[in-house]
Amino acid sequence: MIPFDLPPKSAIWMPPKPAIIRAVSLKDASLAMPLLSTFAAASARGLRSPNSGIAADNIDAIPDMTSGTTSGVTITTTNSNAGFPAWHAADDDNGTSYLTQTAAASIWKVDFGAGNEKIIQSYTMTEIHAGEYVSGVRCPQAWTFQASTDDFTSSTVTLDTQSGQTTVAANNKRTFSVVNQTAYRYYRLNISAVSGQLHGFAEAEFRT
Repeated sequence: MIPFDLPPKSAIWMPPKPAIIRAVSLKDASLAMPLLSTFAAASARGLRSPNSGIAADNIDAIPDMTSGTTSGVTITTTNSNAGFPAWHAADDDNGTSYLTQTAAASIWKVDFGAGNEKIIQSYTMTEIHAGEYVSGVRCPQAWTFQASTDDFTSSTVTLDTQSGQTTVAANNKRTFSVVNQTAYRYYRLNISAVSGQLHGFAEAEFRT
């Protein structure tokens, strides 16, 4: 017999061990589903995880109003029209509008209530709905967006100033950003220039 040397064990090819896959139990799946649903819902709203490092989309701090006071939030105006009340501009319905009683300047104010102060960082204004829209008029032309801690008695902070605004189309929505890191109870649109006719808007949002 001819003698020969066997190769070392490390040189002999061995097939890899099959991967062990653990079956997912029904219990595991049931525990995961609520978490997945939460992420899916947040994604649909454009929100981000608190730890993602990405800021969440701004959301409207004003609830869907059903009267002058809803969920502790009150909306008023200095130029009231019973048929087109101030809260109609925050009822989440572009088919209704806030419209003044006269052509005089006006103030549209939101009181978030005691202990419910908000840090507003942008706001929107949607032009009057088609049923009341008149081309070239009825859009506020100049205003200041202001905040206060004491209902504008001695504390008034101007966060934004706009001028030269004109109408575009019914239900046209505009967004205005502000620099603000302070929580205030009161915010208002102090409208100083109008077109000489009744004015107002279909919706306004104050976003955090």
